[in-house]
Amino acid sequence: MAQEFLLPNGHYVITVIQDANNNKRLDFVLFGIPRELVGISNFNGKGLPSRNFERQKILIDKTMEKITINLYSF
Repeated sequence: MAQEFLLPNGHYVITVIQDANNNKRLDFVLFGIPRELVGISNFNGKGLPSRNFERQKILIDKTMEKITINLYSF
């Protein structure tokens, strides 16, 4: 399902989760690995995502029409 947000210009890290069991939180298995689907800007689905803002950030500006964030299972 596509969702539209209007954001001011700037750098952002965008995270999307699928709350499959509707408990309003991201559930984890051992070692902090997400149990539910997760998508993060500038993440290709290989390994675990970085917790580094500089690596995951994207620039939102007036030329940006849309972005796509894929959901991954770990």
